[in-house]
Amino acid sequence: MSLFQESENRERQLVDEAEQQSRSEQSGTKNRDRKVVGFLYVALGYLKVFGTLKFRVRSHFKI
Repeated sequence: MSLFQESENRERQLVDEAEQQSRSEQSGTKNRDRKVVGFLYVALGYLKVFGTLKFRVRSHFKI
């Protein structure tokens, strides 16, 4: 009886540890994805601004 309970407790511990690890990995990837998406938005914003500036300068000087 005690051996069965011990093995059951060990199994629960392993499952809990695995769940915690997968949760922490998921939150890590979420943060990384959020950073990547933020960086892409900033980069696209800069490209848009510089593209419009370049176009305005060209049209102003009629190059």
